[in-house]
Parts: sequence; C-alpha cells; structure tokens
Amino acid sequence: MRPIVLATDYGTSGAYVGQLKSAIYTVAPGATIIDLTHELPEFNPRASAYLLASFLEYVPPESVIVGVVDPGVGSARLPVVLEGDGYTFTGPDNGLFSIVARKLSKARWSEILLSSEPASNTFHGRDIFAPVAVQLASGSTPRLAPAPAEDRAGIQWPDDLHEIVLVDHFGNGVTGIRYRPSDQERIMKVHGEKVRYAPAFHCVGPGESFWYGNSNGLIEVAVREGSAAERLDLKTGDPVGFDAAG
Repeated sequence: MRPIVLATDYGTSGAYVGQLKSAIYTVAPGATIIDLTHELPEFNPRASAYLLASFLEYVPPESVIVGVVDPGVGSARLPVVLEGDGYTFTGPDNGLFSIVARKLSKARWSEILLSSEPASNTFHGRDIFAPVAVQLASGSTPRLAPAPAEDRAGIQWPDDLHEIVLVDHFGNGVTGIRYRPSDQERIMKVHGEKVRYAPAFHCVGPGESFWYGNSNGLIEVAVREGSAAERLDLKTGDPVGFDAAG
C-alpha cells in the first residue's frame, strides 16, 4: 500500500487530525500515514500552494497526499485528484495544488464523483478525501471524471509569490519566492527595511536580520537568535521583494 501523506491547516490542538487519521485507519489499519504538516496557513490556499510545492522533494515517491486548506468547504468547489510523476494528490479545487502541478510532468487532473454516502458539510477531509486517498493508496480506483487543467483554480497565480506565506515557530518569514543563487547580491525590502543575503545564521551577528535560501528552496527572512516576525513586523500576506536598486 502506498504511503498516505497529510498536509492541512487543521492545527494540532483539536480533534481534526485525529479524526482524519482515524477515517484512514478504520478502512486501512496497515496504512503508513505521514503527518507532513498541519500548520499550513489557515484559510489561505494560495499561500499554502507555494509551501506544498516546496515540500514535494522530501515526500516519499509514490505517495498519496491529502491536502486540505479549504475555506470553501461545502460550496460548489470541486473535489479533485491530481496525478503526476508517481505522486497523487487529493483535496479541494481551490488552487492548493496549482503550483505543485507545474512541477509535475504530464500532470493529470480528475474530478471526484461523489457517492451517495452522507458527508459532513464542513469536514470533507475526513469524509471525502481520506476515503479517496485510501482507495488510491490501495490500488483501487475511485469514481473519477477527467477535469481540464485549464479550468483549475489558481492557474493564473505567478510562479513566484512575492509575499510572506508562512511565519514559522522561530518567527522566520517564509516567502513564496524560489531561491536562486544569482540573487545573492540583491537586497530585499521588507516593510521598508533593507535586508541582505547571508548563506546561514552563523554568518551574521546575533539580532541581525538577513535573507537566505531555506532547506525547501524558498527565500526566507530571519533574524539570528531572534524573531523576524517581531523585528520586522511580519505576518502572512505581507509583500516582500527585491530592491529595484539592488
């Protein structure tokens, strides 16, 4: 059975993650379930899309990924499956998979045709996407219909998002901008403050702000032994970018 990987905005303080995993375990007690993250930016599929795409390199090949950041749950938005390069994703069609789809060769989208089984209006992760993930992971085929790629949500989003997409546990601000070594001489502007590149934390003094390419390939703004969120007043959605003069 293929591994099932979970990436949600559910957090860990309530019962949501436990119920999601229980729904999988109930029908597949032998399933390998990996909690990739339950701290994606809540209610924000766009920011989450750039993070999810950056995590893919370290997800086991042949995994089935349940992705849920779904502020439109219960609406007319479609439930979908995305396949490519041995990976399979299932979740809402709200742009969450739009960036990762660009990294896949021959990405194929399908709409999940819902059964007559009752489902909660507010917990499709448990009642729709978890059962579909088990079917996909075990080699059976859920009821699917082709879904044209050009109709998928998020298709117009840029390849690089010049915003903070996550403020992490350390107060670092992760951006949606891919790291390129050719940008190392450039200066970032964050709320009017100029922030220079450094390759790692030890290269700057305590309390000094800098930007670097993080371990998942995105640009991140940090403060050595401190919080960039506090120092630079960062929050998800804040614009960031390179200084035009730098």
